[in-house]
Amino acid sequence: MPLSESSPTASTPEARKRMSSPWLSFWIASSAVFLVALDTTMLFSAFDALRRSFETTSAAELSWVLNAYTVVYAAMLIPSGGLADAYGRRRIFKLGLAVFIGASLACGAAPTVGWLIAARLVQALRAALLTPASMSIVLSAFPIEKRAVAVSLWGAVGGLAAAVGPSLGSWITHQAG
Repeated sequence: MPLSESSPTASTPEARKRMSSPWLSFWIASSAVFLVALDTTMLFSAFDALRRSFETTSAAELSWVLNAYTVVYAAMLIPSGGLADAYGRRRIFKLGLAVFIGASLACGAAPTVGWLIAARLVQALRAALLTPASMSIVLSAFPIEKRAVAVSLWGAVGGLAAAVGPSLGSWITHQAG
């Protein structure tokens, strides 16, 4: 972890900022985790709509839209935590969020299954950056005695998104026709 991102003392400007806005940091970091968990689960209920959109594609090939994301996301979580430690959690978080949003837009504009799978791979790589960096941001925002509550709530936000994802995916698919 870079020296500038180690646990600050109460006399540093970073510590004063951290102590004045831990919940703002929490909501920003948790919003990203919400998006990642939502993105992971929303598409499950939209699989039939994908099959209709890409009629000439086999179900086996189309399953890579889901599977490629899941495999890459899981494989990259630990290395991404190391990147956040090495290059700074906020920098990695911002990079992850910006490219994740861009990849999400690319998914929506995908003209072919190959394009969609490639965009989902980029999403997964950036989602893997967001998750450990966001937890690190939450941990550093709160004093030690409040971290357990903060991390529990952070996890609950991800769990809520995972629970809402399939229903929201179904609703969006139904609305889109």
